[in-house]
Amino acid sequence: MGFIWFVIFCCYALGFWYGGKLVRDEKDNYTVGKMIIVFFSVIIGAFSLGNAAPSIQSLSTARGAAYVIFQLIDLKSAIDSSSETGKKPDSLIGTISFQNIHFSYPSRSAVKVLNGLNLNVQPGQTIALVGASGCGKSTTVQLLLRFYDPLEGKVR
Repeated sequence: MGFIWFVIFCCYALGFWYGGKLVRDEKDNYTVGKMIIVFFSVIIGAFSLGNAAPSIQSLSTARGAAYVIFQLIDLKSAIDSSSETGKKPDSLIGTISFQNIHFSYPSRSAVKVLNGLNLNVQPGQTIALVGASGCGKSTTVQLLLRFYDPLEGKVR
């Protein structure tokens, strides 16, 4: 650490010496005021770069994280939500039916979240999905909205 400060102070001394030499030898182009402005501008710039250096590692880490996020964004879904093709019912009944639904998330395929769910909801009927954390309440809604497709069974 002492050597670094020695080099810094030597650079200061060199800057003052050379600035003084320019002021003495070329009085028409250089003044003491201009030399001080340039000297302190260089010092402030050097300190700013020195303070920015530790952030380079954070920027590198952020770049790696952004790469993963952009890969997720570019991932093509098996469900094309903007597609106009497919079955279009003539009339809508409004009944929601889960028939023997089996589901596990792709990131944790060994853990079954839903195992044989059967649920029928009639038009106008109010229901509540109640249970402990992790029992499949949110998963049921996500399947209904087709964020995911079930491994087995049908959602109608």
